[in-house]
Amino acid sequence: MTQRVKLAICVFGQGGSIQVWASGTDENSVLASRAARKAKRDYKIKKGHVMPVNIYDITDVDKWAYDGWTIVNPDKVDKNSESYKTDFYNQFRGAEPIKRIEVIKVTL
Repeated sequence: MTQRVKLAICVFGQGGSIQVWASGTDENSVLASRAARKAKRDYKIKKGHVMPVNIYDITDVDKWAYDGWTIVNPDKVDKNSESYKTDFYNQFRGAEPIKRIEVIKVTL
């Protein structure tokens, strides 16, 4: 049995403008901690801040992208979907969302 590859991503800043992530086959809590520590180190986040970290399963995905709301697979686009027909300003419109496993709150 192959191990699942997971993505842990922190999205914060004005309108979700900053994304920091870690990926691998480690446990969800280890990946979440790694992503949150990187965000703290890179963006000088104060000690004691609670950072929500989203965990996604990216095992069968070659590419992934953040579309402003969630993580999507830009290789699978549904051109008949409502978002593809109406969301003209989103470069990943109509892309298939990737399944979120859980959200872990990490205290920095």
